[in-house]
Amino acid sequence: MIFGCDATICISLERRADRWSRFYHHARSVGWFNIDRFFAIDGAAKFKDNLPEKFHGWEGAMGCTWSHWEIAKRVVEKGWKWALVMEDDCRFLGSISDVQAYFDEARELNPLQIHLGRDGSMHEAEILGEDRSFDMVRKVMNTHAYFMSADLAQRICDSLKDNHLRTDLTIHIDRLISSLQGPRDIVTVPKKEICEQDKSFTTDVKWSCPDHKQK
Repeated sequence: MIFGCDATICISLERRADRWSRFYHHARSVGWFNIDRFFAIDGAAKFKDNLPEKFHGWEGAMGCTWSHWEIAKRVVEKGWKWALVMEDDCRFLGSISDVQAYFDEARELNPLQIHLGRDGSMHEAEILGEDRSFDMVRKVMNTHAYFMSADLAQRICDSLKDNHLRTDLTIHIDRLISSLQGPRDIVTVPKKEICEQDKSFTTDVKWSCPDHKQK
């Protein structure tokens, strides 16, 4: 669907048909077709009885992280260069042509991640400059819609290959991705948000980490 991107994937729990239906019909209404549905890892089932006590209650967040990890493994195994990864609370504000133009320009810089959101997703972002239709930043704290590079996919796989909960960074995929970004890595963020996160849905995911207070 996006030229130069190997896959377009939406993460959605199989048991949340309501969320998928809403996303699917919205996507089609604005011209998005051929989006592959990836059944999210159901953290409530997978991690119910096998998490350390300090992580109890964060099963949903772990399921989310594991879901993005599974997609990262697919990117690596298939040798893809880019995959557009969305969650089913993503809502499009721009057209497909907007996404294509942004993707084409952004990937010239060989970024680690190309993000489609902006408001509420930039965390302590340092604007790196250059006169472009997007900003270059260090970190984006959200994963509702982004292009995952092969490099980022490999880093995620290397980080989680032992299935080991080393720190609370592994609880949330956005925090994990941020921890994998080095001082020379680039993330691009559109100057005008192309996708937003729909906050009207109920979610299984807690946003604070066990060792951190909710901000």
